[in-house]
Amino acid sequence: MKTNFTTQVQISSAALLLKVASSDDKTDLIELNEIEEILYDYFDLSKSQSQDILKNAKIEVEKSIDIFNFGEILNNSFDKEDKIEFVKCVLDVAHADDHYDHRERHLVSKIADILNLTKEDYL
Repeated sequence: MKTNFTTQVQISSAALLLKVASSDDKTDLIELNEIEEILYDYFDLSKSQSQDILKNAKIEVEKSIDIFNFGEILNNSFDKEDKIEFVKCVLDVAHADDHYDHRERHLVSKIADILNLTKEDYL
């Protein structure tokens, strides 16, 4: 449980998770539920707070042109252990619909790169 991160870090985390969920051109309810659960657990938020963060993240994703800014916020806020835990959460979202698409795989790799992680760090 991470309680010391800013709302911007939480929104950036949720935005990256949303990008992964939608990278296969569809976002399933099971993926959205997984994201809410991750926000709830990872940041020690209430269900209501998780939903608010997710709502704000959706707005930020719509305004964004890429994932770099979201990743950079996390890169500057997370230590290596946090980064590894987060990429594992990203993988949980990618696998939530029981279909690990090549676009999801590419995005997971891209997020890990932004966070300066190697595959060996999170697999």
